[in-house]
Amino acid sequence: MIENDRQPMASFVLLRSLIGLAWLNVCLHLTALVRGAIGIVPGSSLVGLRERLDYLAGRPAGWMVAWCLWMCGAVALIAFLAVLTSRLNGQTRLAPLGLTIALVGAAFDLCCEAIYLEFASDRNREIRFYPIAD
Repeated sequence: MIENDRQPMASFVLLRSLIGLAWLNVCLHLTALVRGAIGIVPGSSLVGLRERLDYLAGRPAGWMVAWCLWMCGAVALIAFLAVLTSRLNGQTRLAPLGLTIALVGAAFDLCCEAIYLEFASDRNREIRFYPIAD
């Protein structure tokens, strides 16, 4: 009897968590998109190599913040999928598989973005990988 009394409350909490995480994902991804247009573009392949190296040599805060926002977006997406999988509560066998695939993808994504943040913002390493012809 007590178990049944808690079931609606647990369902409500999961639903509220799911809605909150969905909005968190929307806000994080939109913020990262705007921040990326401002902070990532000058350090991307859309500009010449010399300009990119000069921009990244100073470890610009805007560039690093934009990448960190994308990384937070990956974590928020995993949290959303975890709550969604929990909410489905075994109704489908594909939800846990989808969560597992997303976790593996996010792990690679976060690892590569962390490496990129470290290597691309260090001018000396960048020059070794991309020699500049004068």
